[in-house]
Amino acid sequence: MNDAWRQSECNSPEKAVSSLFAVVKKNIGEIVKTYGKDDMLSFLAHEIRTLSTNLNIGKNVTGAQIVTIAELVIESYPYYRVDDFKAFFTGVLLGKYGKSYDRFDSQIFFEWLNLYDQEREALVVDYNTRKSQQAKEDSKHIAPSVLAVLKEATKPKEAAIEKLKPQPNNATKLTQTWINAFNRRWENEGIDCAVKVIYFGGKNYTVNNYLEYRQEKFYKRLADKK
Repeated sequence: MNDAWRQSECNSPEKAVSSLFAVVKKNIGEIVKTYGKDDMLSFLAHEIRTLSTNLNIGKNVTGAQIVTIAELVIESYPYYRVDDFKAFFTGVLLGKYGKSYDRFDSQIFFEWLNLYDQEREALVVDYNTRKSQQAKEDSKHIAPSVLAVLKEATKPKEAAIEKLKPQPNNATKLTQTWINAFNRRWENEGIDCAVKVIYFGGKNYTVNNYLEYRQEKFYKRLADKK
């Protein structure tokens, strides 16, 4: 972290992270990659705890559940930005995504978040549609000869992009085999959660954890054969 963040106006980790986000406009995945997972986890846990306090209901979420929810959000919604959570939490307090029925737990939280995600996706689609329509409208005002030159200029670029597209290799096929194995296991004995989770060997595995586990075993077998 940089010194400006370390010398934040307050000593609270949650508020310090909030100050950082006001400057660094990145999504969750980018923030975790750049600054680490702990600060992101701290921020989300703080915001979820504040939400649970403001809801003021009987059967409220526990501290352990808050951490679990925060971890699942980081894993499942890496494309979200802090603004998304501000909008989402505000919508929850306004009753935009339904009633809590005097309880707040991970299931309720992700039901609400799923509704927000659908709303968000619709807004993104609408924005892209209007942007595309505007581009078409703008093109009407370009001289046909200029437009033809622009279209011709993009052809080499499109051909180059096509060549750069990754082709399936043995590693990709092996990874897909492991993913299929994970999905089959989840369908038979998976845990009902916001993301796919399977349990074996005394541990819970998401698909990413499972791929790391299989990869580690694969390389160990290769090393043993040498």
